[in-house]
Amino acid sequence: MAILFGRTRSTEDVDLLMPICDESTFLLLHDRFIELGYEFLNAENGRGLYAILASGSGIRLSEKDAFIPNIEIKFTRNESDAYSFKNKIPLIINDRTFWIGPLEMQIAYKLWLGSGKDIEDAIFIREISRDFIDEVLLRDFCSSFGVNYDPS
Repeated sequence: MAILFGRTRSTEDVDLLMPICDESTFLLLHDRFIELGYEFLNAENGRGLYAILASGSGIRLSEKDAFIPNIEIKFTRNESDAYSFKNKIPLIINDRTFWIGPLEMQIAYKLWLGSGKDIEDAIFIREISRDFIDEVLLRDFCSSFGVNYDPS
């Protein structure tokens, strides 16, 4: 998510959650992406890509002939993913609407991951969205992830 707010990352990918669907629904989505000029970066056909998703792993998608940026697509796998998907919020960039998970959850999750780059992402997201953050909700998410939160 930090990339959507302008933070440069070495992977330059955006994670995209989607609800679990059956293979035929995914194949329709797969074909539509191809029609729109996208390509899947995994060396698999549509059925193989679905198998990867169904196994719990992610697949990658980008505009044709452009590896960066790319999207990592994953099925919702747990309660946090389902909450994030259900409680998504709009982010409008250049008149295009992107749906993102709650900022408070993203910050808490990045803090939980705990690597240097993830903590930097959490701080970046917190700073850039300071006027929109619900501090009580952020503390609740941090508590549920078992991380300490000090806004100072």
